[in-house]
Amino acid sequence: MNPMNWFYFTAVVWIVAAAKLQLTFVETLVAFFATWTFIKLILLKQDLKGYMNWATKAFKKNNNLKFFRFLFLLIFGSIAYALIPEIGIVNFFGAFIAGVALYAHTILHYPKVMGVYVQQFKGKNILSQIALDWMIWLGLGAWALKELFF
Repeated sequence: MNPMNWFYFTAVVWIVAAAKLQLTFVETLVAFFATWTFIKLILLKQDLKGYMNWATKAFKKNNNLKFFRFLFLLIFGSIAYALIPEIGIVNFFGAFIAGVALYAHTILHYPKVMGVYVQQFKGKNILSQIALDWMIWLGLGAWALKELFF
């Protein structure tokens, strides 16, 4: 089983549907990821072992994953660029925190994984590895505070 086949199929369907329905870029991304959430759940329920075998092989084969890091940064930047003028930085930052809180809740179901994650930073300069992430957090936070109080 390769769930990426369904991922690509879903992407193509929503790109075509977006053109037909005249969806905005953000609406297309939301529709795609919302649909993908249901498809992924179905795939996990139908063939958990196959899905886990695929995931294990996929992530062992490509240990660096720079492409995905930059892809998700691009997705974040695109959505932020489109939404902030529409809903404002304060609402965007609030929604951002809500999403991060849900993700943290999900990850905390796996304390051993978190332990391994924390060990990855031992003896290393943590900020040098995730400096860009921290700059984004600090910039958005400062911007939200400016909008709230100045």
